[in-house]
Amino acid sequence: FTKINDFLNYIKLNKNITLNNSNLIWWQFDPFRFINKPINSLSKRIYHVVDSYNSFWQDKIIAQESDLIVCTNTSYISRYKEYNKKTIYIPHGISSDEFLVNEKKIIAIKKKFGNYAILVGNIGGDININLIKNILVTKINLVVIGFEYIKNNEWEELKTYPNLFYLGVINAKEVNNYIAASKVGLVTYCFDKEITINSRSPLKIINYLVQNKPVISSIQTPLNILENQAIFYAFNNEDYINYIKDAFEEKLDINQEIVTNYLTSITYPKLIKNILNKI
Repeated sequence: FTKINDFLNYIKLNKNITLNNSNLIWWQFDPFRFINKPINSLSKRIYHVVDSYNSFWQDKIIAQESDLIVCTNTSYISRYKEYNKKTIYIPHGISSDEFLVNEKKIIAIKKKFGNYAILVGNIGGDININLIKNILVTKINLVVIGFEYIKNNEWEELKTYPNLFYLGVINAKEVNNYIAASKVGLVTYCFDKEITINSRSPLKIINYLVQNKPVISSIQTPLNILENQAIFYAFNNEDYINYIKDAFEEKLDINQEIVTNYLTSITYPKLIKNILNKI
């Protein structure tokens, strides 16, 4: 079905897009559609890889047929260079919309949930159930936003705790308000110092930082410049929970200058200009 649908889209695009001598950049962020781009010798394809798609057959085809591959994670580089030598690393970017919040909504959220830590992200098999349980047992309020990929008894049990507020999937712009109302942003994958560096997208961390929140992570991240400046690593339950307590007491200092400089360096206009210069 995928191949048929893609071929039909290919025909429609070729029929309706009149390019003449104009340049077209075919910029896509996943391999699930547009395996074939419209016929035009001047058009270019950018494959912007924001997640691990190596299990999908379309991924290799699109990578090989692209004029430039942009990886948002350094751990993807070696694999995609096997398909296409023109592969570069560009970090996740931020738009001006991600800074927008509604102060009235923030006040209402704080009134509803009190002081709380926030966990944004999909709930999958690699979530650290034991860590979350220990956080809840310590009577720390926890707001969780994201899609449930797991439906096991352990996760269902966690949702019975009165201090866990699972909100499901909500609009991205609304997520900003919940982060802004929180005390600290959490990354709660299973503890692993060795294999996790650069293996996860730092996007949720960036979302936390945009709202000026300290981040506590159970895994390493590619953002080395922010270690102990805004991101604090803990590889056991006790240290992790102590960091949360420090955040609630506003004892985790954020280096505003370093964070601001980093966020400024990954704004969309700067990253887009860099990418276009490479193609």
